[in-house]
Amino acid sequence: MKFTRKTFLCTEKQMFMLENLKNEHGAKTYTTIFDMALSALYKKSMIYGRDPFTSEDEKLTKRVEEKVKTKEIAKALKEQPKIDRCINELGGVVVENPDGTKVCNYFTHDVNKSYPQTVLIQQCGEYLVEKVYMPDKETVLSARKDLK
Repeated sequence: MKFTRKTFLCTEKQMFMLENLKNEHGAKTYTTIFDMALSALYKKSMIYGRDPFTSEDEKLTKRVEEKVKTKEIAKALKEQPKIDRCINELGGVVVENPDGTKVCNYFTHDVNKSYPQTVLIQQCGEYLVEKVYMPDKETVLSARKDLK
């Protein structure tokens, strides 16, 4: 560790304070007290998010990155129930388009045949579960033995 010599001018009151702190903490030198005081002040300053070793641009970049992460997590938490509904209740498959949007591909069934459907994952609501079988599930399953 490299040391740099600094000289400080102290008032009589500051010398009295240094002496009292030195005695109270059992420090052997004023350098120890100075080190403790500097560390405490630095720690106290960092509680409020001010870091003198970080530039304003770095702080701004860090804040933006935190906001982006928060939005991504919120979006994922909002999408997950809809993805689960697509897979488990509609019997569909979630596909991500090249532009990043997610869609649910599933089939609706009537008494004669099945129809492929595609909806955005954001629109994958409870109402779709009710419309998978037309007119109703029992009628469709009794008419079409291939769906069982």
